[in-house]
Amino acid sequence: MSSTLKLVDVTKLPELNPKTSPMPQLGSLTNSKGKTVLLSNHASYETVILLEFLPNGELRGNHYHQHKQELLYIIEGKLTGYFWLPEDTTTLQKFTFTPGELITVPANIAHAYQAVEKTLVLELSTTRFDPADTCYQGIAIA
Repeated sequence: MSSTLKLVDVTKLPELNPKTSPMPQLGSLTNSKGKTVLLSNHASYETVILLEFLPNGELRGNHYHQHKQELLYIIEGKLTGYFWLPEDTTTLQKFTFTPGELITVPANIAHAYQAVEKTLVLELSTTRFDPADTCYQGIAIA
């Protein structure tokens, strides 16, 4: 049984369609030896982070980056993502992500995450992490 990798691209806020679409050039293969997931076959990454999200009700993130684009691959668990335009919090959109989904978060899109259950995520970026590039929003999510 094989599954497909899914992509959510938040560049089209506020017209974003929450449905995920298959990525034919990338994907996963499961066989008797285990699972292989191809996330990228063309880019060099400056930042690679393994993130654990715990279901304690707290938001993680709640910021945007002026230059850094992020890819987040959901390895296991269930995660709620919130995305909005920094200059207009009325654009806030909410999505739930599950294993096998790849989220693309472009620069200048604010984002926050909340674990529904213990979740493991791989974050990749072609831009080196720079704390000075992170702008905190402080938005309250109910």
